[in-house]
Amino acid sequence: PFDPKKHEGMGTAESEDHPEGTVIGLVQSGYVNETTDYVLRAARVIVAVKPTADADTDDESETTDVDSEICAGAGNDSAVGESEPTDSKSDS
Repeated sequence: PFDPKKHEGMGTAESEDHPEGTVIGLVQSGYVNETTDYVLRAARVIVAVKPTADADTDDESETTDVDSEICAGAGNDSAVGESEPTDSKSDS
């Protein structure tokens, strides 16, 4: 589930397969200090919402499509803190 202490909601996607408020996509990994459990950077995520009950349900162009690359981390509740940095820049 979406946890505002660990996640930053970047968008929503309609989904019948996932409960509302569930993280279904990962935009950017977050980081947690494993010793203190302090969130250094929240994970940026896509959150599931219930599909709208539009009368025009045949037009699928109205639905929000989440890019397959973004959803590569879908269902990974441990995304925060377990990913390695993608670049070698140092903030020190």
